[in-house]
Amino acid sequence: GIVPNRKARRGYKLNKEHQFVPDGRNFEILQKGFQMALEGIALDSVGTWMMEQGFRYEGKKINLDRRVLSPIFADPFYAGLYVYGKVKVWLKDVYPQSHPYKPVIEPTDFIRLRNLLANNQTNFTKKKDKKNIPYRGLITCASCNATMTPEVNTGNTTRSLRVSCKNN
Repeated sequence: GIVPNRKARRGYKLNKEHQFVPDGRNFEILQKGFQMALEGIALDSVGTWMMEQGFRYEGKKINLDRRVLSPIFADPFYAGLYVYGKVKVWLKDVYPQSHPYKPVIEPTDFIRLRNLLANNQTNFTKKKDKKNIPYRGLITCASCNATMTPEVNTGNTTRSLRVSCKNN
């Protein structure tokens, strides 16, 4: 149960043995936030409610908009799966019986939430808008006839357009 980076996750604090333990009221607020998201409530509304309830991280109020909540609701840690690099550990298997790990959400509900958010219009992250780049889709490669990709290069004082073929 030792935490590699020695930093607690939202809704948890670290005990003397560096194990994650629920952080009182913050844990309860986060648990309710997960439940609200499972009920289909928009992430921005969930975040607003959590802030109104006084949710804190490391003793400080934090802004809980979609950009902050999306990675939290996508993190399997809150269902009890700790991922560190390529290592994956079920926390219930490594915590002692005297101090069992308490997940914010059950693994089956976590999977349901992931599917709900993936299929919903309120995806985890906003998609980047494609920039308006000149000649996009208009230039073809002379050797393979594939559409070439234009990129705008910006230097300290100049901007230039570079066009390349992915096949050459």
